[in-house]
Amino acid sequence: MNMKPLVIALLVITLTACSSKTPTMGDRINSYAYETQKLGDNWKEGDKLIAEGNKLEIKGKSMISQGKKLVDEGEDMLSEAKSKQTSGRKLKAQSETSFKRLTTAQTSAQLNDSPAPMATEVLKEPQDNILAQNETVIAPETTYI
Repeated sequence: MNMKPLVIALLVITLTACSSKTPTMGDRINSYAYETQKLGDNWKEGDKLIAEGNKLEIKGKSMISQGKKLVDEGEDMLSEAKSKQTSGRKLKAQSETSFKRLTTAQTSAQLNDSPAPMATEVLKEPQDNILAQNETVIAPETTYI
């Protein structure tokens, strides 16, 4: 609390007390008026600070709510990303396995001097390869030298 107004009021009272033994009614009214004015100013300042604090509280809660929503959306994205990455890795592995089977069968056919089998004939395990799920896939053309 600011002590300066109180010191000034006491100084005024002390100085007036020195000039006359008892303060006059006017001196007392002036002293109370000054102190009451300061109390009123402090109350108004406190009220203003509370209003500013209330606005900041509302804004802060809103920002926290938006932040939580963004965190939830980010976590959903990460979950979707992991799912897609897992599916992608699985598809790549299945394609590589199927391709190895296909090339092995074609190489074997070339060594035996017989026609290369169709991709769907070589890939007997549909759950292990993506190519068997698409019935229109045809083995690539092979050129014999």
